[in-house]
Parts: sequence; structure tokens; C-alpha cells
Amino acid sequence: MRRDPETGLVYVNESTCIACWMCVMVCPFGIINPSPSLKVAVKCDRCRNMGYPICAEICPTGALSLVERKDYRKKKF
Repeated sequence: MRRDPETGLVYVNESTCIACWMCVMVCPFGIINPSPSLKVAVKCDRCRNMGYPICAEICPTGALSLVERKDYRKKKF
């Protein structure tokens, strides 16, 4: 696992992952999953190479959206 110093996002560094699954076992949020077929751990990286999470962009119901933390606190539900 690596943290991007510019964005702060944590992502799987596939080139160094040895599929030991330790990250899966110790993740307190349960969001890292093993992928035996790919032989790497997988997790949502918020589409770091795309600039915007595609799941939020194409969500047909609008249930997913990307909101800045400071704006989220002001949002009324």
C-alpha cells in the first residue's frame, strides 16, 4: 500500500504486492479485498488515474457523489 503525497489517497502498488493479504487482514474498514486471479490486493482508489471517481459520475440514481469534506459538513440531508 502506498499513499500519494499529492492527493493523500492510499492505493495498492501492484508492482510490489506479493499477495500475502496482510493488508486485507489488518484493514480496519474492511475495504481491501484479495484478488487471487490477479494476485494482488484490490480496493477502491477513487479512480486516481482518471481524476474523478467513475462510480459517482455514472451512478444512475445519484446515490453516489463526490463532495469535499468541508462542503459535506454543510450539506443538508
